[in-house]
Amino acid sequence: MCIRNKPPDWGFVLLFILTAPLRTLKIISILLILESKMKKKTLAELKKILWILCKKIIRKLYPPICYTCGKTGLQKWNWQTGHGKPKGALPLKFQYDLRNLRPQCMTCNIHLGGCTDIFLAKLEKEKEGKQFLKESCVKIDGRWEIKREEPMGSIDAWIFVNNLIEEYTEILNK
Repeated sequence: MCIRNKPPDWGFVLLFILTAPLRTLKIISILLILESKMKKKTLAELKKILWILCKKIIRKLYPPICYTCGKTGLQKWNWQTGHGKPKGALPLKFQYDLRNLRPQCMTCNIHLGGCTDIFLAKLEKEKEGKQFLKESCVKIDGRWEIKREEPMGSIDAWIFVNNLIEEYTEILNK
């Protein structure tokens, strides 16, 4: 056990395991599991961190102008980060894709449901926006429908979100 942040003496550990009663080993294994869980954040916690990073990056990349209505001077509660395609409907690999995020005023983002038609029409005109739509959606009868994909397993999702946090942290630090 690495309780004091130093490597264990594996000879002692092996001797202890061979001679300790079963009940003691169960307690130790429970403690090791708890120790490892305390160090790792849950997927939900990681997603919250990732969303905060997304908002910071969008504020860094774009001026305080609503992408859909053009309102200027966005600040504080009125400077929101909107999605062209709704985050909840997208597979995880596209939910935090910066190509789908832009600044929006609260009216457009919350009260008018994101003004999706205007948002997507503008995204289609941008190189990165069009690329995002082609990767995440398929166009059917003039509408962008989200492609259905198998969801990631929990471990893959945890790794994916962790990697995205590292990537986005680097973007912010540039």
